[in-house]
Formats: sequence, C-alpha cells, structure tokens
Amino acid sequence: LADNIFVNINLEKINLDIHELNPFNLTAKIKENIFVIEKNVDDLIIKNRSANLEIEDLNKTVEHLKTLVSLKTSIKSLNGLKNFYWRLGFLNNNYISNLKSGFLETNYFIVRKFIDSAGSSVFILTLNEDKNTLDRILENFPFIDIDLKRINYKEDTYSQIQKLEEEIWARRENVVDNKAEILNYGKMYADKINVWLKLIDLNLALLNVVKFVGVKGKICYISGWLPVCNQDDFRALLNDKIHDYYLEFYQTKEMDIGEEKVPVMLKNPGFLYSFEQLIAFYGIPSYNDLDPTILVGISFLIMFGLMFGDVGHGFIITLAGAAFYFIKKFRKISFMFCCLGIFSMFFGLLFGSVFCSEELIKPLWFHPMRDITFIFQISLIIGIVLLSLGILLNLFSCYRRKEYHSLLTGKWGLFSFIFYWIALYGVIKYALGLPEINKLFFAALLILPIICIIVMDLVWCFSSKSKEHREEIIENLFKPMEIILGLLCNTISFIRIGAFALSHAILSSIIILMSNFLDFGGINILVLIVGNIFIIIFEAFIVSIQVLRLEFYEFLSKFYKGSGRRFNPLKL
Repeated sequence: LADNIFVNINLEKINLDIHELNPFNLTAKIKENIFVIEKNVDDLIIKNRSANLEIEDLNKTVEHLKTLVSLKTSIKSLNGLKNFYWRLGFLNNNYISNLKSGFLETNYFIVRKFIDSAGSSVFILTLNEDKNTLDRILENFPFIDIDLKRINYKEDTYSQIQKLEEEIWARRENVVDNKAEILNYGKMYADKINVWLKLIDLNLALLNVVKFVGVKGKICYISGWLPVCNQDDFRALLNDKIHDYYLEFYQTKEMDIGEEKVPVMLKNPGFLYSFEQLIAFYGIPSYNDLDPTILVGISFLIMFGLMFGDVGHGFIITLAGAAFYFIKKFRKISFMFCCLGIFSMFFGLLFGSVFCSEELIKPLWFHPMRDITFIFQISLIIGIVLLSLGILLNLFSCYRRKEYHSLLTGKWGLFSFIFYWIALYGVIKYALGLPEINKLFFAALLILPIICIIVMDLVWCFSSKSKEHREEIIENLFKPMEIILGLLCNTISFIRIGAFALSHAILSSIIILMSNFLDFGGINILVLIVGNIFIIIFEAFIVSIQVLRLEFYEFLSKFYKGSGRRFNPLKL
C-alpha cells in the first residue's frame, strides 16, 4: 500500500523532500513547510481584506460627493456658509424614517441618496443655533461622517470623484492580482500538499497499528484475526516484504480466547447488502452462529408483497430501485427496492390490482376484499411457518453451541416446539371440524411438555453448583406462562399481514370512489395521481416498518442473538 501511495502523481515534477513513513517525525517536518506557504498566502489574504475595506470606504466617499453634486454644491462652498451647520455621512436604511421624526421641532434640510441595501448617503443642513440639537440627535443613530481627509478642497467635486474612482479601480486591480497569486500558490504546491495529506493519512494508520504491536528488545510482534482464505496470500506478502519473521496460524477452535469475541466476516452476495444492513440494526451474528440474511430477505419480500400487492405501485418502486443504481449514494439499496417492487407486482397480479383499480385485470388467485377470511388464514400460516422455523433454528444453534439445557427446556427449546404443535393440532382439528380426540388425553398431551420444562429446570437449578442458577428457581416457575403467552401473541401478531393487505385494498377503493365522484374538469385524474403517490410513499413506508417488526420480534428473537462483532480488518 505504501508503495502505491503516489499513483497518479508525477513525482518528477515535485521536489519531494518529505517522503518517510515515520508518524513520530512527519508532523514537525510538514509543519515547517506548511508554515512558509501559509505565511505567504495569509499575507495576500490580509492585503485583500484591507483593500476591500478601503474600496468600500472610497465608494461611500464617492456617493457622498455625488450627493453634493445633486445639490450643485461642494465641500468648499459648504464650509463658506457662516449661518448654517451641516453634516454629511452614511446611515443604515432602517434608521432613515426615525431620523426624520427626530427633527420635528428643528429647522432642517435633509437629502438622502440611496447607496445600497446596507445604507444611504445623508446630507443634513440646519441653522448654527440648532447645531447642538443636530449633533445630539445624530448621537442616537449609527451615523458615520464623511472622511474629510480624502477631500481636496482646492479641486472641484467632479475632479475629486474621478480621482477617487481611479483609486478604487487601482485597489480592485490589486485584489485581482493578489487572488491570482494565491491561485498560483495553489498550482505550485497542489501536488506536494496532496502527497503530504496522503502521507499524513498513511502515517496515522501506521500510528493506529503501533498500539497493537508489542516490542521486546529488537523483536516486534503482533497478533490478530485473519480469514482462513487469506492465509496463503498473507504469508506470500510477508515473504516479499520481510526476510526474518516467524508466523503461526491457529484455528479458532484450538484457541482459548476467554471472553474475547471472534470477529465475523459475512459472505453474502453483494446484492444482499441491503438485507444484511437490516439485520445489522438487530445485531451482528456471533462466530459459528447462523447468518439469517437469506431467510430474512425471502420472508421480508413475501410479507411485503402480500401487504402491498399492486402491479402499478410495484412497477413504480421497481423503477425507483433501477434509478437508484445510477446514483452512487443509493446504489447499494437499489437491488432491495427492485425486489420489493417485483414482489409487489407479483402479488398485485394474484390480487388483480393495478394503480388502485380492481377492474383492469382479473385476479389470478383471489381478491383480499372479497375473501377476508382467506387472507387472514394465509397470514396465520406464514406466522406459524416463521415461528416454527425460528424455534428449529434455535434448536440447531443450541446444539452447535452445546447448550443442551437450553435446547430442551429453553424458552424456545424442544419442549416449547412440541407444545406449540400439539396446540396447533388441536386448533386445526377444531377449525376444520375433524373428529375430536379424547379431551383428557389431549389435555394430558398438551400439559406434558410444560411439566417437562418445569421439572427439568428445577433439577437443573438444584443440581447446579452456580449460585446464579439456584436463584432462577422462581423465574423458571413462571417460564411456562411466558412461553404460552409468547407463542400465542407472536402467532396472532402475524394477522397484521392480512390487516394491511385489506387496508391497502380499502384505501385503493376509496381513491377510486373519490375519482369517480369528482369526475369533472380533470379533477378525477388529479385525485388518482395524488392518491397513488400517497399510497406509494406513505403506505409503503408503514408496511416496511410492520414487516421489519415481524422479522425482529417474531422471527429473529427466537434464535438470533446478534451479539457478535463485525470483522474490521486493519487498513492503511
């Protein structure tokens, strides 16, 4: 990386006197060079600021003189008045009306010449006897008198204005020259400063690495994590750069790492990045834990399609996803938007809905509004499948982690799974009107897993040497109730799929009815456009949040801890 840092920079044109990789000495050396450049540029900037202020003052003086020209007089003539007192200066426009009201009891003559939005040139003439009154009034305002030092009384006013304007142009030329010189400095030192910046970044990265390096005498050593697939490349790189070194790889299972978490590098295809980021909101999977990205991606799309099924709306979302691909900032989420749009179109075809209309195409399956019971049955089936899958994945994870007690009697363990399906069996038989089984036998069968959980938990607590496990006795007695309520509430929670599918259909029907009712002057078209935009933006957002809630609280919570840490490799 250090060898390639100067790519795209022509070093032959640069007198590069700083090129070392030494974070402890680099800063001081670069500061010396930067100070010289900075001093020269700062001098030019200060000159320009001073010149701009002078230009501003000169402009005001010119405007003051033009005020006198409009009155066909001059400073010399005004100074010759024996019975009159005058003031000429600059005043903010906001104070003009207040100034005039202050002279109600005074004999005065006032002329205002607008300069710019900041203020105006103001000339005030009064009798000598009212001199003190005029000065006292002006003290209450931010009145700035004309700088008489710039005025040559021997010359006429027109000549003075011309000379002042020539001086203004000279100042402006100096400002332009200074700006050109500043730009010239930029061109002269751009490449060199660019190299220094890169060197600083590289040396900061090296400084960050230093804290991981141990030193003993002349030996430096460092340990860290490396993906197995990169071992050979890493060894080849060391052979190329370092001659004397010792390298040893250890498999994770062979190490005693204590409480340190093994970092995780997810290996999902790039197009699943969006779903991977959704799961990251919940947490990063632990090492040797299951990565639910694909399962969450598939279930998320199916539930979104069911809740937001419309061919037209899905088409717009797909177009938005395709457009995001050409915007670098949103490129990584373009695939997810395209998938959401495609599944929305697919279920729109099944439901027969196109831009809120149910008459353009016939449903390939059914329409939610005409078969409400069926949409809720589908919602419950999806819920049962996802809950069961979540519990099974939890059993698999517990087995891999050798947590056999949690596998059997955990909140989402084997006995919870058996209880859930025995209860479902009874509900399904009752709903379908199938022959009933012996009630006592069914009740005993239903209670048996719960009894097993209580008994095994008590045995575990009393036989455990850990004080923490013994203190969990009361908590374990209430666990069965928590399991029963959790399974019941989680299953019922999936009814929201059908509820939002119905709300989408109802809202679409309302928009169609409003457009039919307002069928005059093109208002119906406007209602359709605004209504569809509202559904695409607002309802799609609400549906996404509801799907995400089902994924997090009903599915992932069964097996996914999200307590891992992401693999962030050392980078220079």
